Amino acid sequence: MQSLWADLTFKSKKKIKVREIVLTVSDAFLLTEDEANSAFRFIKAYLEKADAISLVPWDGPGADSITGRRAIWRQDGSDEGRKVVRPIVEEAVKTWAAEWRRGKAPEP
Repeated sequence: MQSLWADLTFKSKKKIKVREIVLTVSDAFLLTEDEANSAFRFIKAYLEKADAISLVPWDGPGADSITGRRAIWRQDGSDEGRKVVRPIVEEAVKTWAAEWRRGKAPEP
C-alpha cells in the first residue's frame, strides 16, 4: 500500500520545463564582421520583441562572461518549443538579409 501511494504522488507532480535558447552569429565563412555584427543585433532584438515567445536573459553560471555575438535566454514553464521559435528566427534572418541586400542597415 505504501509503495502505491508513493507512486501516485510522484506521478501527480508536474515538472517545470526549462528551455535555453542560444543565438550565435559567426563571421568565419559566409558573413563579414560588419554583416555578422548587424545580423546579431537585428536577430537578437527581433527575438526579444517577438510576442509569440517569452524570453528571460540567462543568468546561469558564467552569464557574466558571455561576450561577442552570443546571447542566451531561458524559457521557464513554457510550451514554446522549436516549432514556435525556429520560424521566428528564420523570419528574422530573412528580414535582415533582404534589408542588407538593399544596402540598408536593418533595424528591428
